[in-house]
Amino acid sequence: MKPREPTRGNPEQPPVLVAVDGSEDRWAGEHAARLAKSLGAGLFVLKIVDTHKAFRARVHYARILSELDLETRSVAERIGELAGEMGVEYEERSIRSNHPRRDLVRVAEELRPTLVVVGARGTSVVDRVWIGNACGSVLKRAGCPVLVVGPEGAPVAGARENASAGEKAST
Repeated sequence: MKPREPTRGNPEQPPVLVAVDGSEDRWAGEHAARLAKSLGAGLFVLKIVDTHKAFRARVHYARILSELDLETRSVAERIGELAGEMGVEYEERSIRSNHPRRDLVRVAEELRPTLVVVGARGTSVVDRVWIGNACGSVLKRAGCPVLVVGPEGAPVAGARENASAGEKAST
């Protein structure tokens, strides 16, 4: 896919930020693109490669890191193609991080998006516990509404109240 020129969409409407780190996040990306279109906002895709996940593979670090890069890039390309088909302005950034949640919050603070969309791995009891741990810090620290999207685009957890603005977001 040909890289797009950086854009922020409607300057009066901050973009929707979606974080992707693997194939399961395509549902979140598709949901984020539809939301951006309905809001008249741009879409900002943050591709995060979890270097700690690759490091745990020990001797296979370089191979796993390469696979994670490829998978994340592939998901972002699909989201970009969908955004293009919908007429949604699109921008992406890639980062490698040992602390993906912290870096997602940092980018959200910098970008000040309308909404942050993240994917959930599933909806089993174990996954709900993981969602609470992994998304909890993003929900608490993002400074804007956060939507957690499960498999096939089903919302898992809604946005939270934005304490700094006192605005309520729907769940």
